[in-house]
Amino acid sequence: MATEWPRFADYNAAFHDPKKGLIPLELKGATVVRNGFGSPDPLSGGFAYIYRLSLPGNGQKAVRVFIQEDPLRDRRLPWVMKRLEEVKLQYPALKELFLPCHWIDPCVRTPKADVPALVMDWSEGQTLGEWLRKHRGNSAAILEFRERFFRMMELLEQAGIAHGDLQVGNILVNREGHPVLVDYDGVAFFEETVPPPLQGGHPNFQHPFRPNSLPSEQLDRFPAITIDLGLLSWSLFSESFWFLSLVSDSDRLYFSRSDFLAPSHSEAFGRLREHPQLATAANELEALCTGDPTQVPTLSEFRSRAYPLEVKAVPVVEPTALPEDSREAVKPKGRRKGKSWKETETEYLPVFPLYSATDVLGLRARVGEMVEVIGKITEIHEGETKYGDPYVFVNFMDWRERFVFHLVAWSEDLEELTEAPNEEWVGKWIQVTGLLEEPYIRKSYSGGMGEQVRYSIRLRQDHQFRFLSPQKAKARLKSAVGTSYPEREPSRKSSSSVKTVTFSGTAAASRQEKLLEPEKTGQVSHFNPHKPEPPVPTNQELLNRLQTLSTTSPSLSSSSRSSGQNAPATPGRPPSTTPSAWQGSGAGQGSSSGKPPPASDNNAPWIFWLILLGLFFYLFALLAR
Repeated sequence: MATEWPRFADYNAAFHDPKKGLIPLELKGATVVRNGFGSPDPLSGGFAYIYRLSLPGNGQKAVRVFIQEDPLRDRRLPWVMKRLEEVKLQYPALKELFLPCHWIDPCVRTPKADVPALVMDWSEGQTLGEWLRKHRGNSAAILEFRERFFRMMELLEQAGIAHGDLQVGNILVNREGHPVLVDYDGVAFFEETVPPPLQGGHPNFQHPFRPNSLPSEQLDRFPAITIDLGLLSWSLFSESFWFLSLVSDSDRLYFSRSDFLAPSHSEAFGRLREHPQLATAANELEALCTGDPTQVPTLSEFRSRAYPLEVKAVPVVEPTALPEDSREAVKPKGRRKGKSWKETETEYLPVFPLYSATDVLGLRARVGEMVEVIGKITEIHEGETKYGDPYVFVNFMDWRERFVFHLVAWSEDLEELTEAPNEEWVGKWIQVTGLLEEPYIRKSYSGGMGEQVRYSIRLRQDHQFRFLSPQKAKARLKSAVGTSYPEREPSRKSSSSVKTVTFSGTAAASRQEKLLEPEKTGQVSHFNPHKPEPPVPTNQELLNRLQTLSTTSPSLSSSSRSSGQNAPATPGRPPSTTPSAWQGSGAGQGSSSGKPPPASDNNAPWIFWLILLGLFFYLFALLAR
């Protein structure tokens, strides 16, 4: 048992030098995939980080390390991996669903402790969410995958296995178009008399009233039904404008937690009810949402109820035969009285902690966590690395501030994105979901305030972001955990000129700056999107920030300006990575809702103190009159 469990920066430090950080002999000589800043490039998956390793001989492994200590998990997972291999012998088809995976303890040597990890083969493939977006409009392919998913669920039922966290990020689609499961933390077996305690589980796929403990055979049933109906919806409506708007939120296949909580006021349910062949399925699912979560039927049983023909009969309607906007369709009979989904504006329930893009102080406490960020784009900066690879920074503030947050898309990301960030994005509101990466410390900061600290989320895939209207963006920001600062005005001229520059900071610099990591508790608390922090009155907020300035250097200073638009440092060329293969959404990942303490900085420039002294004498003179 570790005396102190490693944090995000500790894991990055270990993987920065795999020769020292990796203990198993089977990983000897491995190199880690790095991001454009030269640091290890982990993915977030539930309660873990996933690092991709390249082995001598072209082999690749995924090492899954855990965010927090859990003695029960450390005792249980070795048994789960062993039992899974035994069941594969009885049901050979399971080898195509579950990748070879081993529990190794100890596996990773961090500065704080040697810790265990799950080591598994790396699988090339796309997450289900990304695959669907690239096959939009291809009803035949989507329906074929739907039947493969159905057969997968039948096989799991027969084998007595539950994955425990079925969702778009944990289902890969391989090159042959078959499903592959990843993220085995929640795997359970029907034979277990005492089911494991529930943790994780993406709220957009789980029963809205799921208890803390469920029989193992019930773990996958509700998620499987929502995925099956979601796939059918994609085959029918994926080219409709309303559908694209509905599913544009990250990690949403078709339904969201808000839909499950209020089906009668849900657009997702309302659209299905207006389709003659899907109304029964919508009503059946609504009954499950309001019913006992321990009495959910199997997917096969649900299909027999939802579709009056036979279990595998699929109601196919060509997208071209559908009205452009089914809002004009005739309302089905039997609708409940009261406001319909067309007349109801539902409250936005963020899956992860939600922040304004300008709330850098709040974001600082979330390094290493999945977050949602909403902001107005002020500038697009394009550049090239010293190897000639393009990259793009998406800014929400003057990039010369000492503490900044931005989005970054490296060359391999630009190839994956359908639309690369460009000048047309400036002035638009965007919502992004992703892992808040370890900050990059720029040593040769020209703003006159010493080192510059850059926090970022990497834009890897289309489903990570969506554009919002100003009204919707500001409405959603009401659910933000931190402070929403006044929006910044777009730059008159974005830095679109391409210039080759190199980094002046160091890849490990952020791991040497303890002040950049506000203290967190050893446990992960559960994020509650219903309880945002109370708003701070304007005068009180101003007083708080003045008090902060008296003990710290300004974190959002507008006084530190410099000329030269290409000042953002650019990286060396990182190894290519396909993040979709192991990402996993991990909505159960907890978080703390408090604001971070201000960073201590005893090296404030003398001019700052001189200004404060001048203000003091000025106020004294006014009072003396």
